[in-house]
Amino acid sequence: MLHVNKRSPCKVLHLIDTLGTGGAQMVLYQMAKFVDREKYAFTICGCLKTGHYEDVFKKEGYDVDSIAINRRSIILFPLFLYDVIRIIYKL
Repeated sequence: MLHVNKRSPCKVLHLIDTLGTGGAQMVLYQMAKFVDREKYAFTICGCLKTGHYEDVFKKEGYDVDSIAINRRSIILFPLFLYDVIRIIYKL
């Protein structure tokens, strides 16, 4: 009898500046589209704002989150860090 190890998928968090239309977002989408979802569970997080690819990822069934922090504000870094930790704990 063959025993198959049924482990839960490896959780991967992708942090990207925006989820708007762009080259990095397209590469992330292509990578997510062809990955074995039984082995890897992707969570995509846009740091600045949402955009076109947020809807695309959600339609494909991926977890999508947004931090929406102002890139230039050093004062808000603790909030950024808190949001990243919150998203990691959700994994």
